[in-house]
Amino acid sequence: MLIDDLPEKKAAVQRFIEKYYPNDELTWFKNFRQAQNNLLVYTFDLLLLDMSFEVHGAVAEDLAFNGLAGLHVLQFMWASEIEIPTVILTSHENYSDPDFGVLRGIDALRNHAREVFGETVIDVVKLVPDEAIWNAQLKEILENAGI
Repeated sequence: MLIDDLPEKKAAVQRFIEKYYPNDELTWFKNFRQAQNNLLVYTFDLLLLDMSFEVHGAVAEDLAFNGLAGLHVLQFMWASEIEIPTVILTSHENYSDPDFGVLRGIDALRNHAREVFGETVIDVVKLVPDEAIWNAQLKEILENAGI
């Protein structure tokens, strides 16, 4: 399962899945509302989670976009007792959110996510322009996690 609002990133993750996990299927949700509804109904083996995206599918971008929307997804999963191994995929390094505050850097995001949500969060991967770099990182993380 992938939660990300950008079709370009979805396409990049789809290429990764097709290359390394050709027998698996990628399910894509663009915002928190879509993901929330499906998390309550279906079971997923892995969550690839963007950190900054449209939260509720609102039309007004200034009301809908959230720098730490991914943490809201994790919070919902925790409250709903939904446990899915999660890798955060992000192209940013600094984040802010009215509920979670400011996080600066990938390490700060990783540490915060693990501190709050525990072992559900396997790791954080920075999506750099060179797909081979983050593909190798993600593949190693998934192999080490037994996924």
